[in-house]
Amino acid sequence: TRSFASEMAISNAIDFHNVIGAKRKEERLRYLKNYWTEKIAKNPKIKLNTSLLSAYSCAVANFSIEGWKTEDVGTKISEKKKFVFSPIGFEDVHGIRISVNVYTSLPELDMLVKAIEETCTMTPPARKQ
Repeated sequence: TRSFASEMAISNAIDFHNVIGAKRKEERLRYLKNYWTEKIAKNPKIKLNTSLLSAYSCAVANFSIEGWKTEDVGTKISEKKKFVFSPIGFEDVHGIRISVNVYTSLPELDMLVKAIEETCTMTPPARKQ
């Protein structure tokens, strides 16, 4: 079956994108990504797996916490603030992917940063052998 809701909404989504404009949308997304990543990058327990250079990233960033398994970071932060994450485990990149959107607010990102920083102060869960 077809998704009529998606079909009915697509023209509004395109109109919204055109009103904002691709350049402004890209600038907003990069600003939001930089807003939270620059704050957590100061923490020595956090590893950013994403370049902050504009040529290499826009809205998406990936981080890990020293001593923590990726899925445990996601679980702990989700328990604290009900965020939804995408854990990434591919070759040498293991971390939590955060994707902002144009409507993501700075207070929401402040809550994310606080939850990440609080997790850094905790002891990682013990793993069963």
